[in-house]
Amino acid sequence: MALDGIADPVAVTGGTETALAAALVSTDEAFGQFLATCQAAALAGHGPVAPRVDAMLRRLRHTPLPAPHATPPGTLSYQEALAPLKFAILGHPVLWPQVIHQFTQISRIGGAPLGWGMGAACASWPAGTVWYPPFRRARMDALPRTRCAPYPVCKDDARGSVMTSTRVDFTSSAPVPGTMDVRWIHGSPSAKHNTDPDIQVHAYNEHTFILRQNKAIDYEAPFLFLLFGNDRAVLLDTGATASAEHFPIQRTVDDLTRRWLAVHPREDYELLVLHTHAHGDHTAGDTQFTGRAGTVVVGADRATAWAYLELDEPGRAGRVDLGGRMLECLATPGHHESAITFYDRYTGLLFTGDTVYPGRLYVNDWPAFRSTMDSLIRFAESRPVTHVLGCHIEMTGVPGVDYPVRTTFQPDEPPLQMTTQQLRDIRAAIDEVGDRTGRHAFADFIICYEQP
Repeated sequence: MALDGIADPVAVTGGTETALAAALVSTDEAFGQFLATCQAAALAGHGPVAPRVDAMLRRLRHTPLPAPHATPPGTLSYQEALAPLKFAILGHPVLWPQVIHQFTQISRIGGAPLGWGMGAACASWPAGTVWYPPFRRARMDALPRTRCAPYPVCKDDARGSVMTSTRVDFTSSAPVPGTMDVRWIHGSPSAKHNTDPDIQVHAYNEHTFILRQNKAIDYEAPFLFLLFGNDRAVLLDTGATASAEHFPIQRTVDDLTRRWLAVHPREDYELLVLHTHAHGDHTAGDTQFTGRAGTVVVGADRATAWAYLELDEPGRAGRVDLGGRMLECLATPGHHESAITFYDRYTGLLFTGDTVYPGRLYVNDWPAFRSTMDSLIRFAESRPVTHVLGCHIEMTGVPGVDYPVRTTFQPDEPPLQMTTQQLRDIRAAIDEVGDRTGRHAFADFIICYEQP
């Protein structure tokens, strides 16, 4: 694989050409070694690196990619992206760790290296954690820089352009991978002096985002989920705070949508707002989307939500098509009469709201809760489930011990994600509890049941 599509290095100023010629080695050999280092050191676990780097460079050869969120706003050119790579691979392996480190830092700051972090379109790179606000372009000042002349577009690259509205293929024989390698914001000893962002955004993959509200704004600190399809995106829940000043959920969604559309341009792209249930800490932000163009906010009450999703009765699955990306919806009352669980076939993620999460499982209807857990277990046994994602974390790192209600600092949280085995654990706990009311602590959750 030739890095730039031609045999000779580009003539540059300042004696760089002479330096390159003196240190020139086989481009393909050195680049292969560089990619191997990337794979082992920084980008492991996300599939082969080489096709992703090659795809990025193919796109950049056609046209600079928009970087509206760079500082200052601008574009990312092929030459700018290529410069550090050329210097790193042409006989200077001592620079490889530095280049990889910069890629990793870009990933942590803005998602996909040379992609989301720069506002550009390297969407196939693995994603990291995004902090909002603000999004910044990571500086690469420490890397060698040069002025490069334009490179010709290779014939085999001339078939398409990055700005076409090609539909994403969301069909797969198995769930696509994503990352839960994230340290969630978890509050601070003094809410007044909290320095966390209002909303933390984690890119599970390029089409799937997990958001967490700051505990200094509301102790519930719910998790929200934004999923992109070809025709529309869906936001699951809107958080615990109505104020856009303190909890800018619409602005965050708008920003992520602009970034996604910059890579996957479409006209008349829609937003659908659904809810896991009707409690206020999951619906308070609905008002921020009032009047937003191309947006449908479905009421969270049982009659409205179940009718929209065609959920006639508990246990029956409805469907929402985001444009090639299909969500299955399951009525799961017990915690709340309107509760709904969503399953994303593309990622294998099961979004369970407040029905299942690492914390206090408040049960409003005991028979319904028992039936819901039976339904969830059957559902999960017939589909590949990668993670079970609820909307809160309330447990500590000590089995069976939770943080007190209204806690605003939780430094020892367990992971958000749970497993299908833990669904069975909850079902076994239900049998153990019987019909006894009260608080019943288990290793990964606590069942709280008080008769109405």
